[in-house]
Amino acid sequence: MKKLLIATDGFLPRWDGIASFLNEIIPRLQDDFDITVIAPDSGKLKQKYKAEIIKFKTIKLRLADNYYASFVNPFSVNSEVKKSDMIFVQCIGPIGIAGIIIAKLQRKPVAIYIHMLEWEVYARAQGSELLKIPINIITK
Repeated sequence: MKKLLIATDGFLPRWDGIASFLNEIIPRLQDDFDITVIAPDSGKLKQKYKAEIIKFKTIKLRLADNYYASFVNPFSVNSEVKKSDMIFVQCIGPIGIAGIIIAKLQRKPVAIYIHMLEWEVYARAQGSELLKIPINIITK
């Protein structure tokens, strides 16, 4: 069975569009793929999957509405990418970026599904019109 690594910066139990999408897609893929998910530690999962879930601690600094970035262990990401046949990146946060970079270094195929334009959402979430343009540029 093919090994699929899902790298996401949004996951249950924190409920948003990304988590909702993953909650729908993981059960549909788990019969065809051996799935591992690397995600932020947002708390205890109520959902049960056949997938292995590896969680990264979050930084105690709120970066946007209800979003705390993860402290990504690149050695763990490297190990999981090495074991996988394909990497599916769910969003472009610290975990997603680490997944992309490490997968490219290992010449593994990467599929990316972006739900939103993170650089625009992040800039708007800061609440300052003065900082909106510089934050947008820096985030891009």
